[in-house]
Amino acid sequence: MRSLSLIGGVLAIVLVGLASACGSDPVSRIPFSPSVPGVAGLQISGPATIAPGQSAQFIADTRLNDGAVKSTTSATNIRWRTSNSLLSVSASGLVTAGQNRGESVLTAEVLPGTTIRGTREIVVVPDGTYRVVGSVRAADVPTLGIAGARVEVPGTSLATTTDFSGNYRLYGVSPSADIRVTANGYQTVTQNVQLTAHATQNFLISPDGLRISLNGPFIVSFDAGNCSGNPPLSADLLHRAYEAVVSTTNGIVDVRLTESRFSVNGGQGNRFSGRAEPTGVTFTLDSLYLYFFYAYYPSLAERLSNNTVLTISGTATTSAFNGGVSGQLNGSFSNYDSRYPASNTALIGNCYSTGHRLTLTPR
Repeated sequence: MRSLSLIGGVLAIVLVGLASACGSDPVSRIPFSPSVPGVAGLQISGPATIAPGQSAQFIADTRLNDGAVKSTTSATNIRWRTSNSLLSVSASGLVTAGQNRGESVLTAEVLPGTTIRGTREIVVVPDGTYRVVGSVRAADVPTLGIAGARVEVPGTSLATTTDFSGNYRLYGVSPSADIRVTANGYQTVTQNVQLTAHATQNFLISPDGLRISLNGPFIVSFDAGNCSGNPPLSADLLHRAYEAVVSTTNGIVDVRLTESRFSVNGGQGNRFSGRAEPTGVTFTLDSLYLYFFYAYYPSLAERLSNNTVLTISGTATTSAFNGGVSGQLNGSFSNYDSRYPASNTALIGNCYSTGHRLTLTPR
């Protein structure tokens, strides 16, 4: 009997506690309705491709945070725009393509304000054709993009050249096509593609011979060509020569100027680099960039005896020459006053030309 009484007492305590808990604040613990998901943006519906000169209707639906899509938003409440002149769009979302091929981004925004929006890329190519993009890289150094390679569809007018990073874009490729890649100093490659949609096609091409590799101590010479620029550059600055240590790693030729006369900032000011090719090296020398109180330091900044600074910038395309390389530099010799590189630096002499010369000679 004692055991039964004890159990009964415990049950009574538990029931009283539950009743107390349930009756304390029922409204705060049992919501009347579920929370409504917020608006994540607009979802634009329409074709991914429009042929030149053709039009297509696009619709903007409301996309919620939970992934659900609500019915079409009223056209009077939407502002449409495109990222470039390849496409035009009306107030109702009717998009018309011009005659040029390429891509554009269509944007829809809810008015008033522009915090709720959606975007969609649209490619302009003839009906039944596709866009093919990709990169051309060196087979022996896959991280090295090949600039200036020709990418074409043989037997057609479709052709382009790769940019500085080795990237290309072709518009209007047939569903079955051959794509051929040619580049100076590299073996030609042809690849067949079978397309049902826009695609990416990358290429690896092999050099015809051994890639140039420069290592050790060198003399770096810069010789100015026929100058244009105002004010003119002092004659004693038209020819410069510097001691340097050159090294080549994974197809990149690094030139480090070793003398103490350079103004160095953040690893810039006494070095530049280029891409090694089978026939030469393409060098890039960054220029001084000034914007109010912001300054981007150049690749080469020589502090002169009068405390002014000479910078040399541009792109040089060189070929093998006497154990080194030599070639044309398209760029500027620029002389700045002693405040360099402050935002109020004054240019006191300049020589711009496409006929400068850069030479690396072993020493």
